[in-house]
Amino acid sequence: MKKARKPWRRKAAFAALIVAAAILAVLAYASDAWSPGDEDLWLVREPMPQAENSFIVFQQAIESLDWPEQLLGNRIVAMTEGTEWDESFVKGFLERNEKALALFDRGIELPGFQSPVVLDARADRCAEWFELGMAVALRAVWHARHGRVKDAAADAMKLVDYGWRKEQCPSGLPDYFLGRMAQEKGLALLRQQAWADSLGPAELVALNGRLARFRDGDNGLAEAYRVEYMRTVAALEELKQGKTSIGALRSSDGIGTGTGACAVKDSTPVRLMVWSPYHFQLNRTRQLMARYYRPCLEGANTYAACASRLKALGDDVDRFRVQVSIRRWGKYRRNVTGEILCAMLAMPVGDFHRCRFKASAHLSATRLVLALHAYRVRNGQLPPSLEALVPDYIDAVPRDDLDGRPMRYQRSQGVVYSVGSDLVDDGGNGTPSEEGAEPPDLVFPVDEPPAPPQSHAPVDNAGSEGGE
Repeated sequence: MKKARKPWRRKAAFAALIVAAAILAVLAYASDAWSPGDEDLWLVREPMPQAENSFIVFQQAIESLDWPEQLLGNRIVAMTEGTEWDESFVKGFLERNEKALALFDRGIELPGFQSPVVLDARADRCAEWFELGMAVALRAVWHARHGRVKDAAADAMKLVDYGWRKEQCPSGLPDYFLGRMAQEKGLALLRQQAWADSLGPAELVALNGRLARFRDGDNGLAEAYRVEYMRTVAALEELKQGKTSIGALRSSDGIGTGTGACAVKDSTPVRLMVWSPYHFQLNRTRQLMARYYRPCLEGANTYAACASRLKALGDDVDRFRVQVSIRRWGKYRRNVTGEILCAMLAMPVGDFHRCRFKASAHLSATRLVLALHAYRVRNGQLPPSLEALVPDYIDAVPRDDLDGRPMRYQRSQGVVYSVGSDLVDDGGNGTPSEEGAEPPDLVFPVDEPPAPPQSHAPVDNAGSEGGE
């Protein structure tokens, strides 16, 4: 009898072993990854002494700022651009904000700037930081209109410095581009001072030397990407813990900056699988997002002498978005929810990089405009080439970050220019081929007087009081 049972027991043991192996294989396949392996994407900032951190003083200035209601706020922006002007309103606005502007001046004198890493994007105060910059820009225009050209140039330089600090230590992508906007506004005001021939050669050369330092270090975009990755991870963790929903994640303006590579309808069964450890695996989702963000970081400081490299980077990221979004999303696929979330949150990296390089062209062009005016004041005419400016008026011909070559100059047209995002030198052609299209080249005129105000209509007193 015992001998007859041995084959049966052996078969049963073998079958149990196979079943156990199958169960272990299923569990191994269904379980999440041990680690996301994304330590290289986390941003760690060394603490800065509060006495040196201008961020704290700027925050105090924002708290003190008396910014009017939306309609009048838009008019302030128009006044900084020279398309409107109302003397009594501007005077009253600057008087009401004397304390805020004094705090801003104190903050600019501090050597450092470090903003905290805020993982809840809804806590960003980008609009208020923008308003503080516009208040400084309005003060610069006020000084210029009253003949205080040195004060106007000083405020424009402060605005460039303010934007540069925000750009170099951002709390996310919106914060990074807010810094770029403030910097470009300050640079535009400096070019206006050069156009007005209100500064002497020595003053223009001194301003040029101060602008040169804003080329040192350009890690802001990479830091912004790291913060965005950390915010995305925080949002995914909240989703996993049931503190938010896919609908809230998709509709939130502050979580991620994706364009929605795939549309997730409210009726999709994926909404019912967020709780499932098989359909939504946090570590695997983080691994997938890390695959997307790493090439973004790699290309954040890629100059294209590296044009082909930058294009390849954009193609790689776009390919990632498409591959994730078109994969078959069956309800039995592992981490299907995580894949859909990645497709939702992925963004077109090329747009951000082109914007970053165009903004750099504004700095290079402004330095050249200041140097060209200084040269003309001393010599009575524009130089035959940009090399003639070196070293008396500028330390070196600035580079065009879009193609890595020196900035271009057309003496006959009176312009300096960048090749633009198409990376083709069109000889300083700044006219778009059609309405709404990008101009072939990014052109900066050497001579162009500030646009005269188009409106002098007084601001409604009732509206002004409403903003106080």
